[in-house]
Amino acid sequence: MPSPVFSVVNLTAPDRYIGAQSAALPCSAGDTVTLTASIQYLSGGMQPIIGVWFWDITQTTNYGSVRICPPNTDTGWHVYTFTVTVPSGAALMTVQSYCEYLSGSCYFVGWVPVGTGPSGSASVTEWAVSDYRVTQNGEALAVPLTSFSTATGFSYSQSQQFVFPLYYLSLFTSEYKSAPNLYAWASTLIGPTMDMLAFTQEMYGAFNLADAVGPQLDIIGAIVGANRQLPFQPVSGAILSAQPHNLATGYSIGDVLGVTQSGASAGTVKVTTMVSGHVTGLSVVTGGTGYTTATGLATTGGGGGGTLTVNITASSPNSAILSDSDFRTLIYAKIAQNQWNGSIASIYTLWNQIYPGSRMTFIDNQNMTCTIILASSTLTSLQLQMIENGLILPRPQGVEYDFTTAMEPIFGFDLSNSVIAGFDLGNFI
Repeated sequence: MPSPVFSVVNLTAPDRYIGAQSAALPCSAGDTVTLTASIQYLSGGMQPIIGVWFWDITQTTNYGSVRICPPNTDTGWHVYTFTVTVPSGAALMTVQSYCEYLSGSCYFVGWVPVGTGPSGSASVTEWAVSDYRVTQNGEALAVPLTSFSTATGFSYSQSQQFVFPLYYLSLFTSEYKSAPNLYAWASTLIGPTMDMLAFTQEMYGAFNLADAVGPQLDIIGAIVGANRQLPFQPVSGAILSAQPHNLATGYSIGDVLGVTQSGASAGTVKVTTMVSGHVTGLSVVTGGTGYTTATGLATTGGGGGGTLTVNITASSPNSAILSDSDFRTLIYAKIAQNQWNGSIASIYTLWNQIYPGSRMTFIDNQNMTCTIILASSTLTSLQLQMIENGLILPRPQGVEYDFTTAMEPIFGFDLSNSVIAGFDLGNFI
């Protein structure tokens, strides 16, 4: 059976005293008025309110109000009930929902005399109210919000949503659905439970991996077995790619090759030594962004032509403590590793989830080694080092991984993007 939905009024106010109001209804001093309301704070720096205001016959003098407002510490639905006696001098009452400034950590709930509103500052605030009820001397009143602010930045809309407290209140049989006193009594009983539910939902959001930060990520990491402290000392710089001038003959000592880096300026390196047709030594001719002061150059590739991968190591190391963003990626990878079924297909699934837009080719060499070709223009040096140090991709015990990385588009057909491109743009690896 599908969950029931309820009518919800959604409001956004750029400043205090901006919102919606009902038509005025008559009242008399000494009348008993009960307000029961479900209200939800969504965002912003002001306090959303729904309440009943008491006025003189000209609706110019206010004698006080009974108001209900949710805490600004969560975005869950809250339900409250308050009963007041209409003050002397009041002849009309209206239902209003608008925002007021916060006064420190305090907000007004219940009966509020005139002239006690808080002071502060405004920021655009969003909130929602649903199925509020007003009774006068035990009789239910129809007081819909009918007039709305015309202030710039104010918005009002209606929607159908599942509202937790209203779901429980809707379980009364038809005989009692419209009984206002029973409704108010039940709202009072379930109110603390709804507050606790909103709190636990907020806690879940805080520890939801996509939204968690700082110590929250540290706790999630401890649960799944990931550590913010890397087991190796990362180096700064980047893994770059150099394209030789003549693919047919490969590299020669003295060749000067252009080196490119994603998001950085190009530089050049010179081939200084070769062993068995493979480049083993380079020197920096002109350094591009990120490797002007590069030292400790190491190279792979070469031989029969193709792309030379240049590992640039700058003089100062990076921090071994991961940022929230990189630590979140490591946690995602650790969760996937814990659930890995041993297949190559699931490694591809893991890669596509963590690094969408980057390409990986996994080659089983059938000799307890695998060659992994990475093609990406977005992976950072630290991310590549995490991959090559075995923190991201699951690895069968006893199997060695060899990595080849292309930071430029690799040569291929039927695609033209930052990863794969055709003639004149794509590079052989």
